[in-house]
Amino acid sequence: TTRVLQGPVAPQRVTRNLRRQEEERQRRRYAGGEVFGVAGSGSGGGISPEIERRIRNMHFGDVVPAISRITTDGHGQIWVERTGDPPHEPGPVDVFTTEGIFLGTWPSDGPGLPDAFGPGGLAVWLVKGDADAPMARVMRLPEVLR
Repeated sequence: TTRVLQGPVAPQRVTRNLRRQEEERQRRRYAGGEVFGVAGSGSGGGISPEIERRIRNMHFGDVVPAISRITTDGHGQIWVERTGDPPHEPGPVDVFTTEGIFLGTWPSDGPGLPDAFGPGGLAVWLVKGDADAPMARVMRLPEVLR
């Protein structure tokens, strides 16, 4: 370990309510056909008894991690996506220099953690366009984040 970055963001305790919300989210995913290649999904109707059993038997940790994803860009800057609220949603993104100096935070409703970084401060986000067609959104990062 060469450096430890710490902040005031603590993991959230997993409550009965959070478990129930995640179970319902999983039921909607399977019933709505968002999960392909799994028996009982994709029909747009209910879910199979097997999928319901899997959902009821999901295991949860004691806490929701404070960090959901982390990456670095071509300059070695550290991009940290915090867990959102609710936990399955993207959270704010904090950016640090290689020395651990905090550069700033993008809010949860911002573009999120980039999927790739390009030259000259460009960043790429993979998004869904019309009819859920995959699309790449390319934007130039603010000067402070380059």
